[in-house]
Amino acid sequence: MLDWLIIGGGIHGTYMANVLIQGAHIPLDQIRIIDPFDTPLHRWRQNTVNCGMTYLRSPSVHNLDMPILSLYHFAKTWSGGTDPAFIPNYFRPALSLFNDHCAAVIQKNSLDTIRIQGTVSSIREEQDGLHAVTAQETYKARHIILCLGNSDQPCWPSWAAGLREKKARIHHIFDQTFNRADLPDAGHTIVMGGGITAAQVALALSRQLQGKISLCSRHGLRHHDLDFDACWVGPKCLRGFAKTPYPARRDMIKQARHRGSIPQDVMDELNKKMAKGKINFVQAHITKAWQHGERIVLTGRDKTLEVDQVVLATGFDEDRPGGAFVDQLVQTLELPTETCGYPILQQGILWAKNIFVTGPLAELGLGPCARNIIGVRRAGKELLTYLNDHT
Repeated sequence: MLDWLIIGGGIHGTYMANVLIQGAHIPLDQIRIIDPFDTPLHRWRQNTVNCGMTYLRSPSVHNLDMPILSLYHFAKTWSGGTDPAFIPNYFRPALSLFNDHCAAVIQKNSLDTIRIQGTVSSIREEQDGLHAVTAQETYKARHIILCLGNSDQPCWPSWAAGLREKKARIHHIFDQTFNRADLPDAGHTIVMGGGITAAQVALALSRQLQGKISLCSRHGLRHHDLDFDACWVGPKCLRGFAKTPYPARRDMIKQARHRGSIPQDVMDELNKKMAKGKINFVQAHITKAWQHGERIVLTGRDKTLEVDQVVLATGFDEDRPGGAFVDQLVQTLELPTETCGYPILQQGILWAKNIFVTGPLAELGLGPCARNIIGVRRAGKELLTYLNDHT
């Protein structure tokens, strides 16, 4: 019988394991992380490479170690890159620095030794605790933390469905099988999306491919350095959020997040590339698409575009993560949910029956920051508060 079982071994699952070890002093043999991949942060590394990220949008204090300045101190002895370790605003770290720091934290705390490669298909409640079922084995635990992201549900626009079915040259940057390095130099490549990911992809492809690169967005390019106003990290905005009835919290989250926005450094590089003719920006609301010979035709309200391949950088679906697994969990354990399907939580991250959540599943408890690195750091604080109150 385990004390803690963490489902999901990405940024959130890895950090929560660190919280249990360093903050709650739970022995390693009482913690396990179940994840489909054989290495920590697999999807994080895959997605950041595919989108061409060079610097995080998050500041350096948002890292996977418990001490808030851990990444800053690590950088003093780091020799992993020729570019600056940090850039303004907010002292944002290079991706290579952040990844090296993550690896150091994982090694220091033996987080790679408590991983189990597998996928949980169901959880049932028994007299001796919670039983998590995988294809290989059933794991028993007193507590479970669900650290599930949206990485398995990339958003495919409705107009793209037909192209996908016909196996046209259309790709989503967040598909598990996608590898940007394998994209052919196929003439005119168009990147669909208006946020930081789309901008980074367009910039990366302008360096990678010889053909024409276009960036297409439904709206003009919008600048925001952060995903949401910084007040959502502290009590200034969160006090009001905590007092707001659950049905209204979803609208608050939607209004707070700066979806489809780009930080200044990426915007500056994009503007330089556009000024030199390396990237062409098109504002269009695409509603239909079809294959015409070897090419793809995209049409909108006032635009018709003909391209050779399409790369979608349209983010993730807003559906509750976890699919059939979480559907089963809600039904069999009678877990409370709001009309949007997301958990109604106690004390920030406790769902019910010793099941805790982070990431998107914790949004209605933690607010707009829940999906981000700072969100899981807040989840860690909530967990330690809960444990202190219940010991």
